[in-house]
Amino acid sequence: MTNYTKKALKNVVIVFVISIVAAFIGYFVRIFFARNLTVEEFGLFYATIAFLGFFSFFKGLGLDTALAFFIPKFTAKSEFQNIKNSIIYASIVLLVNNIIFLIIILIFAKYLGVNFLKHDFGPIVLILMAISLFVDSFVLLIKSSFQGFQKMGLFSSVDIIRMILILAISLIFFKMDYGILSPVIAYIITSLILLFVYFPFLYKNFDAFTKNKFFWDKPLFKRLRKYGIQVILISSVGIVIGYSDQLMITYFRGLEEVGIYSAVLPTAMLTWYITSAIGYVLLPITSELWNKGMKTELKKGIGLLYRFSLILILPVLSLLIIFSSIILELFYGSNYVIGSMALKILAIGIMFHTFQGINGGIFSGIGEPGINTKIIGISAILNIFFNFLLIPKFGFTGAAVATAISYLSMALLGLYILKKKNLIQIPYIRWIKNLAISIVFLLIVNYLNLQMTMNLFVKIPLILLVSGAIYVISLFIWGLVTVSEVKELLRRLRAT
Repeated sequence: MTNYTKKALKNVVIVFVISIVAAFIGYFVRIFFARNLTVEEFGLFYATIAFLGFFSFFKGLGLDTALAFFIPKFTAKSEFQNIKNSIIYASIVLLVNNIIFLIIILIFAKYLGVNFLKHDFGPIVLILMAISLFVDSFVLLIKSSFQGFQKMGLFSSVDIIRMILILAISLIFFKMDYGILSPVIAYIITSLILLFVYFPFLYKNFDAFTKNKFFWDKPLFKRLRKYGIQVILISSVGIVIGYSDQLMITYFRGLEEVGIYSAVLPTAMLTWYITSAIGYVLLPITSELWNKGMKTELKKGIGLLYRFSLILILPVLSLLIIFSSIILELFYGSNYVIGSMALKILAIGIMFHTFQGINGGIFSGIGEPGINTKIIGISAILNIFFNFLLIPKFGFTGAAVATAISYLSMALLGLYILKKKNLIQIPYIRWIKNLAISIVFLLIVNYLNLQMTMNLFVKIPLILLVSGAIYVISLFIWGLVTVSEVKELLRRLRAT
């Protein structure tokens, strides 16, 4: 790997690690909210976020996101005037559309609160969260600008500081008995603090702002708008999968079930972070091998990625399936244990989501991100169809099934296309062996869990020690991993 690629990879890993820390802090914040709100209030908060989030992404017309793409290009050509104009264009579009969106929310808040959210606090929570997202959209614009300027320290710090502030401020307002309004107020104050803290970093530290005057450049605006629309089209399908289930649960089943699902889905997604690093490191490596015509090496690398991803993720998902009730009760409380079946279903779905993460990185690396867009688009349609079919009768469990099916479709379509392009030879025997070992691991964990009667914090480490040792030994016995492969993997990691 070239020095440039090594440097890029190290930067990506740093950002990934910081993002993971922010994600886990965010998950802790979610637990904190669940512990201080009723299930219905918890559902109200996240149903409101889902509703507003579904539309908020489109307010910038993609211009805000486009900054991360155009700023490096303009910087390389010393076109600093274009940088300033681009950021101001994006800001103006955001401001105008935010005002229009906020006015619409103010007009329909009471109707939506009564007929959609169906909660007394629905209108006020909807209005205040709309104000929060109004401000936060400019924070996200600044964040995209940092990414474009390659200021990855500033870029990655935003989310960690955001979560810490939300936690601290909401704690204060919970202590003051503000109830459901506590997290809402925390979101508003946090957005304002982030805007006032980070804007000076953007304005004062880059010559693009201090040495150029803004003027209207129609061709530049058209370039930004064209790219932004493409970004929206690509990302909108992900937005559909991300929010449609919560919106449909809200409409068909009510806020309590939204609350349960808002605890279950993020818990399942935690396991995704274990292997999501693959997507971060895969893009530069895949791109380099593909552009150098090293298709054989790329094919071999893809096979190794799949093998080690399955080896890593399957036992974790097995633990999530066995201890689903314990996890939900331990983190969220006894009221959320009813979601254990949905968590088991989503755990299975996450395995296929891992496949999609690998496939998506490969398609982007070989210069064909459009394939990924089509795959996600088809899966989004399936997700909506099965949500409509299952949620009215089965509630959040139906939503979990629909999500798992959409992840399965992504994985199968991606594997089919990779095989068609001769980039992967599906090792059915290896995968069957891996699945068999994982089933044995699951049975051992389940047996030990039923037989051992002791303190939970003593029992679980012992179960993990025994079952984990058997799992690792089985991998070597069945030939899924060899000592030489482990040594080679460690050597490559040290080399980067």
